[in-house]
Amino acid sequence: MIFNRRIPTWFRIAYYYESLGAFFQGISFGLSTSFFNLIARKIGISTWLIALLTSSVFFGSLLSYPWLKVSVRIRKIPFVVTMKSIARALLFLFLLPRHSPPFYVTIIFIYWILEMGSNPAYWGIIKEIYPESHRGKAMGYVRVEMAIAILLSSYAGGWLLDRISYRFVFPLGAFFGLIALNFFRRIPLKESINKFPKPEEDGYFKKGLEILKEDKVFRKILIALFLLGSGYLLSAPLYPVFLVDILNVSNFTAGKLTALYSLFWVISYGWWGEFMDKKKSPLLTFLLSSPIFALFPFLHSIAFNLFPVYLAYSLFGLLDGGFELGRMGLITRLATRDKVQFYSAIDYTLMGIRGSILPFVGIGLAKILALRGVFLLSTLLASIGIYLTFQTWKYQKSLKGKPG
Repeated sequence: MIFNRRIPTWFRIAYYYESLGAFFQGISFGLSTSFFNLIARKIGISTWLIALLTSSVFFGSLLSYPWLKVSVRIRKIPFVVTMKSIARALLFLFLLPRHSPPFYVTIIFIYWILEMGSNPAYWGIIKEIYPESHRGKAMGYVRVEMAIAILLSSYAGGWLLDRISYRFVFPLGAFFGLIALNFFRRIPLKESINKFPKPEEDGYFKKGLEILKEDKVFRKILIALFLLGSGYLLSAPLYPVFLVDILNVSNFTAGKLTALYSLFWVISYGWWGEFMDKKKSPLLTFLLSSPIFALFPFLHSIAFNLFPVYLAYSLFGLLDGGFELGRMGLITRLATRDKVQFYSAIDYTLMGIRGSILPFVGIGLAKILALRGVFLLSTLLASIGIYLTFQTWKYQKSLKGKPG
């Protein structure tokens, strides 16, 4: 799309279709996904059920290894498209005339399990369609275009949700999500490229353990990710509660927060992609962007009006792009082509374990520490994770010829 001419011709077609898909996925996100938890609170769903909604993203990640057994045996693009199509089609069930809060939670829960289940296969696709020397730039441009779409559609989503029911807005988002997949499935990827050697039926977990034993950089970064993710997840179900119950934000204001995040996402993603390719270090990119995990909860802890929240979302937009690119870039750099799905499955499985538990812990702690106390605890955990990331970067630098 926008950056076609900045992409080398030999993988421009793949970039073109991924960027088109990302743009329409951004519209889908702005009209539906970004409002899932906020609308849950608005319709009276309890904090515990909001924790379940938050965890549902990670329950999907927890199933990465079972889905891995399927995805390594078949073509990856049809697998990703099928899983995500079923997930997005579920949102059309909101058009039914009558349903209850448990129905809402069930639909969103299943949506995330299916949506996240195909992500290791997606990482395998990215490894193959973009060369190492241009991967950061290509992924950055794709996400800039997605962010532009989110910026526009989140304003529209907030405006619509203040006027009509989510029962009509969420299916509209799903429609654009299906259009996105129609473009994604056109990415050229030869059948033969997908046929990697297959491990024995009982060897998937064994292969994962071997990777953890052999790759010390990967093992160290997973420990840092555990603390960074723990800091985020303890507070994740509490942010919509804080916005609705404490700051009394409207749907339109929530849409503006998402749009603000997306605006800075647009600005930052291309820069982070260029930075990662120039420095040839996804791990450095990961390190420099990781402070957002401490800054975001800290700014909420001191928020008695919307200004610190606006600042938090702005910084989130500036740094989140670097973190995502660094994380994806590091895994695709460390893993050989036949192992990239295993690396990502390990990452997503561990993410799923902590994400399936910690939001509920955060809700429980809020009864003891109050919302702001949990935000400060999240800040502390994330700060330790940042320190461990720095130590991992120093260790990686000491290894001659080791990618990172």
